[in-house]
Amino acid sequence: GGLAYKYDLEKAVSYDVPAAFGENTALYSLVAVVSLVVCAIGFFAVKYKGYGVIATLSLLFFILVETAMLIAVPGITLNFGGVVGILAATVLAADGLIIIIKRIDEEYALGKTVKAAVSTGYKRSLFPVLGTNLFAGVAALTLLFLTKGYVRVFAITFGIGAVISFFTAMLIARMFTALILPLAKNPDNFLNLKRAGK
Repeated sequence: GGLAYKYDLEKAVSYDVPAAFGENTALYSLVAVVSLVVCAIGFFAVKYKGYGVIATLSLLFFILVETAMLIAVPGITLNFGGVVGILAATVLAADGLIIIIKRIDEEYALGKTVKAAVSTGYKRSLFPVLGTNLFAGVAALTLLFLTKGYVRVFAITFGIGAVISFFTAMLIARMFTALILPLAKNPDNFLNLKRAGK
C-alpha cells in the first residue's frame, strides 16, 4: 500500500490553453485576415472590374461587422481556431459575391439589359448563397455543441461569419450595386459583362 491522500477536486484550478502563436496571436490574425482580404480585392479588381469595387466594399463591410460581432459576443478568446474560422468565413463571403456576378453575367449574356440582369442575377443567387451559408451555419452549430477548445472557437467565428456572409452578399452588395451602378457611364463595361458569342 501507499500513503493515503485525500484529493480535493472542488479546488481544482483550470487553465486556459494558450494560443498556438503565443502572445502574437492578435498580430498574426490581423496579418492573415488582411492578406486574405487584399488577395480577394486584387482578384475581384482584375477579374470583375467594376463589380470588384462593389465586392471590395462588401468584403470590407463583412470584416468590420465580423470584428464587431467578435468583440460584442462575450467569452470569445481568439486563438488559432478562431483565426481559421474568420479566414474560412471570409472565403465564404467572397464565394457568395462570385456566385452573384456569375449569375448577373449569365443573365446579361442571354440578352437582358444590365438593370434586368442585375435584378435577376441577385434573385437567382439567393438559393445558392443561402444554401452554402446555411450548410456552413449547421456545420458550425454541430461543431459548437460537439467540440471544445480550438475547434469550438472555430465554430463560433465561422458560424457568426456565415450569417454575416449571407447578409453581406444578398443585402450589402446589392445596396452597393444600386448606389454605384447608376454612376457608371457604360454599366455593362463597368461590370465587365459580355453578350453570348462575343
